Amino acid sequence: MPFNGPVCRDLDAFKKSMASIPTEHKGAFDGATKESAQAVCDPAALHVWETDSDLDNLLQLTQVIIKVKSTTTDVAQQAGAAKKMPMGMVIVTEVSPGRDNFTRICDLVEHLTKGDGKGHLGGKVMAFGPICVVKSVNNSLAPDVSGKYTGGAQLEAEAAVKRISVTIERAFKMSSAGSPSNGASRKLVWHHGPVIHFLLHFISNTSTALRNSLTAVTIHSAIAFNSGIKPTTYGRQNKPQDMDRLEKYMKRLDIFAVFLDCGSQLISYDNPAVYVYYFAWYAHLLLPASVLRAHLHLGQDQLTTFAFQLRCACDKRYGASAVKLVREKLNGKTARKWANRCINADTFTKEKCRAAANDYEIHNAVKVADAPFALFRKSLPLDSEEGSFPAFSQLFIGPAAGALATENYVCAPVSMNLRAGQFKASSSSPFRLYIPKEGEDTSKVTARIQGTFMAVIECLRKATGGDPALGEEEQKMWSDVKKAAVWALDGCGLRLPKGVSEKVRHVEDRLGSGMWTWLLGQTAAQQGQGQAARAEGG
Repeated sequence: MPFNGPVCRDLDAFKKSMASIPTEHKGAFDGATKESAQAVCDPAALHVWETDSDLDNLLQLTQVIIKVKSTTTDVAQQAGAAKKMPMGMVIVTEVSPGRDNFTRICDLVEHLTKGDGKGHLGGKVMAFGPICVVKSVNNSLAPDVSGKYTGGAQLEAEAAVKRISVTIERAFKMSSAGSPSNGASRKLVWHHGPVIHFLLHFISNTSTALRNSLTAVTIHSAIAFNSGIKPTTYGRQNKPQDMDRLEKYMKRLDIFAVFLDCGSQLISYDNPAVYVYYFAWYAHLLLPASVLRAHLHLGQDQLTTFAFQLRCACDKRYGASAVKLVREKLNGKTARKWANRCINADTFTKEKCRAAANDYEIHNAVKVADAPFALFRKSLPLDSEEGSFPAFSQLFIGPAAGALATENYVCAPVSMNLRAGQFKASSSSPFRLYIPKEGEDTSKVTARIQGTFMAVIECLRKATGGDPALGEEEQKMWSDVKKAAVWALDGCGLRLPKGVSEKVRHVEDRLGSGMWTWLLGQTAAQQGQGQAARAEGG
């Protein structure tokens, strides 16, 4: 019997409506939520992950890749004993101007699997056994309201559908998902990012066989539910017609789309060190140097920019004059690799230099002073409910989630009216909302994420035989950055606005004794011990 709950305008109201579902509907509703959660985590399905290569996406994919590469299934053969087949996955990489997401993801897979990839389809597909990476499209080139691409975007979309379809078929053949037991149909689960127009184009234009293989879709960070249903910062590119088309496709295929977002999952912290213990250290185990280096360079650039914007605001020194000062204080040989914004005159306008004293900039500076690995995307405002690591909303779905999905989360049927800002529980809707069960809170979710990454780290430590090593290049770069930033901040003195000096002191503390400084042996205590040891030996 169909069930429709009361109209809700925020997540709290939705949770209350679920708690008060009439008895005659409760069993069917709970059954639907459990069945949906199991479907998006189904280890027998082939899972496709659409992604870019920002830090949160890389970490989330690390969890999945470790699970996939370590799992095999006995597949019955027409004659003889069963054959062990590996689990597979397909990673669909967004095309981003100025960043080679495809190569970065390939480097990640190679790092985790220790295997050499084989290129296909003109180098736009790389296969690491049953784990395949394939180029998608530039999501900023959106179709019109009817879903039709034009010009070069149309050609790119058509080509992407073909190569992704070929790649999925190959992954089916290479993995256990292509040989389901008991004569069952093969299953495909597609996990997509916030911008959905290409997902819709793929569903409409792929082969009938692949379209009919789809059993579920997940979409992360497109919609926020906490304080009224609305598009997120990441999903604003989606048009109302896109959501209408998604609903139509899901109903036609008799499957469902699950919406995930950090806010409703209580993933609220904006510092990766909260979720990954000793992040500055273990990042070098989780990610290859070729991938992590760009985030390190960006973090160092952000920190240097912040310190000199404050100093130049105090000195009333802007534009080219400010850049000259930065160059004087940096080592040109080491800074050449990473310095960008901090040596750009446009960075040092009067307005931008003064803005460095706001809480947002200081908060970010504290983070990168402790562990200088920055996201490519701009961090959200401090009071944002959306979450700075959108891909983390995917940590408890997919084949790596296991029993966590049904034990700790509800995959609730939900009907949405984005135009009116309303949503409600509805058994007839093809949409689902993935949220923690009653009794969960931020501390429990945070601990679960921490445990997840510690398990991944332990797997990698066993596989590699130890911990990561930091090189001389990192030592020299950080010594240079730290020296310049400390000089700039010390020179601000009492000239900063009231209350700012106390906040900036946290940045200086992290520079002096933060995790990255400690790992590189550059705290005052470590350097003092080194000097004492040299004196004894000399």
